Amino acid sequence: MSQPNFLFLMTDHQQAATVSSDLCHTPNFDRICADGVRFNRNYTVNAICSPTRASMFTGLHVHSHGMYDCTHTVDDSRAKYRADLPTWSGALADAGYHCAYFGKWHVERSEDLSQYGWRHQMLHMDDKQWRQDHGFGPQRDLAMSRSLGGNGYRDTTIYGVTDDPGDATRPAQIYGHALEYFEQSMQGDEPWCLFISMISPVNPISSSACSASSMNSPGPNSRRPPPVTWASTRSSTRRSARPSTRSRPAGRWMTRSSAASPTTPT
Repeated sequence: MSQPNFLFLMTDHQQAATVSSDLCHTPNFDRICADGVRFNRNYTVNAICSPTRASMFTGLHVHSHGMYDCTHTVDDSRAKYRADLPTWSGALADAGYHCAYFGKWHVERSEDLSQYGWRHQMLHMDDKQWRQDHGFGPQRDLAMSRSLGGNGYRDTTIYGVTDDPGDATRPAQIYGHALEYFEQSMQGDEPWCLFISMISPVNPISSSACSASSMNSPGPNSRRPPPVTWASTRSSTRRSARPSTRSRPAGRWMTRSSAASPTTPT
C-alpha cells in the first residue's frame, strides 16, 4: 500500500460555529467536511495561540512542551519551547516524506522549521512584491469599515470592505506560494506533507466588494449577529484585567446565539 499524502489547511481566530451552523456561508468548507470526517468534540488545550500550536505539533500539554504564552508577548521564562521534543512532522520526515510549511508559524521563537522535519518553509511574505508581480498595484484602503475605540482603547478596525480582487489578499498570497511550490517540487513519487497556515480571519476582517454583496443578501435560514458596540462588550470587559478588542465582540455574539463550541488556535 502506498503512503498517503497530507494536506493541512489551518485558519486563525475562526470560531467552530462558523462551519457547523448557518451563521456563515462556507460552501468550500462544507464540501471538505462532507467528503471527509468532522470532529465535533475536538477541544483546544489552551485558549492562547502559541501554547495550542505547540501542543498540536507535539501532542503534549503546555507544562510539558514549555510554551506558556505567545512567542512575541512574554520573556524567555514563559516561552521555553523544548526543541528536543519529537513532533509528528519530524516523524513524517524520518519516514521519507517531503514536508513543506507556508504561512503563520507562531509555535516557537527560532522559526527554523528544518529542525522539526520541514524541508521547505515560507513564513514571512512580501506583500508589496506580490502585488507588483501580479499587477495589483498599491494596496487600497478599505472602502467601508467598522472600528471600535474609546474607553481607554485605541481605535481598532474590526472589519471592512475593499475594492481589491480576492487574488490580491494575504490568504491568496499564501495559497499562491504554496501551490506554486507544490507544482514545482512535490510532484514526484516521494510522499508529501503540505501545511498551509492562514493569518485569517483574524481582525481586521476585510472582504471584497463582491463577497460583501453576497453577505448582505443572506438566505432564508441565515442568522445575523447583532451589531458590535462598546455597550455590548462592557459587561465582558469589566470582568477582565486585560480586555481584548480582538476576542470580546466575537465571543459576545456567539454567546448570545447559544453557539458555544470549541475554537481553533489564534
